Amino acid sequence: MATVFLHAEKGAACTTYKDIAEKADVAIPSVYKHFPDLSSLFMACTRHAASGAPVQSEDTLTACSTLRQRVTVLAGMRCEGHAYFHSWLKWGGDRVMPEVISLVAEDARRTERLITVALSAASGGKKVPKEILSIVLVLLNYHSWASLRFERGYSQPEIVKYLANAICKLVEK
Repeated sequence: MATVFLHAEKGAACTTYKDIAEKADVAIPSVYKHFPDLSSLFMACTRHAASGAPVQSEDTLTACSTLRQRVTVLAGMRCEGHAYFHSWLKWGGDRVMPEVISLVAEDARRTERLITVALSAASGGKKVPKEILSIVLVLLNYHSWASLRFERGYSQPEIVKYLANAICKLVEK
């Protein structure tokens, strides 16, 4: 999809209907016919991009026998997802575009469930404390990953190890 490519290449805010028409080799009215407003265009683009994202499954976590294994797998899943979505999120749409903000909120809810699954055994069957859940959500979010990857220069395996160690230390105290 031309729109997905252009949003990754130059950001949604800087992509015009004319750009999309040229990339798709169609007339501008054709683009408007399929996407009559920016909201429908953004939603279709983000959904299409999300359809190719790496799967993040609770089953993968429950198959692990130790806290460290679960947390390492969880950190790996999140980092893989962030690497996949980086081309689109680096433009800041997750902070200003309602369509992307809603998808990021959905992702946060899914991540919260994954964290709960990963940490449930460590909490002795009790509910994971809200403070721990909140801190782990921050550690595993896109902006934390991007900071470690691009500002600090860590490799993907280093980030996974770093995050897993931090989460285990937090939980094991």
